[in-house]
Amino acid sequence: MVGTRAPSTNGDNGHGRDRRGRFVCGNPGGPGNPRIRSVSAWRAALAEVVRPGDIEAVTRTLVEHAKAGEPWAIRELLNRCLGRPGQGNEWAEPLNGQPPVEVDCRMDLDNPALVEASKEPLAPGLPSAADLLRGDP
Repeated sequence: MVGTRAPSTNGDNGHGRDRRGRFVCGNPGGPGNPRIRSVSAWRAALAEVVRPGDIEAVTRTLVEHAKAGEPWAIRELLNRCLGRPGQGNEWAEPLNGQPPVEVDCRMDLDNPALVEASKEPLAPGLPSAADLLRGDP
């Protein structure tokens, strides 16, 4: 095969592999993610300024907008609490020995604006958010 970089079985192939195609000791590996330093810096900067109270305040604002019937807030809240359509949340298995996080996603179904906004199906072929919250199949 011409032009392939498959491991050679005819001896050292010059790409840091042995005769059997395995990486040899001291192989430097690939270049890695070239943007990881900038992403790490952004995350560190966010961690310096954002506090748990800030997250709580933002979450409360999102819930208030959802209760007021804002479709974007309802969609975001349901996606965060239930998972996006086609994405399952595993609540049964702890992650790295940590217990699952308890999230209260109950909403006031007596709010007519919320009920009206949540009548739109979450995705084609799926029930609406209002049906899910009421427990209807």
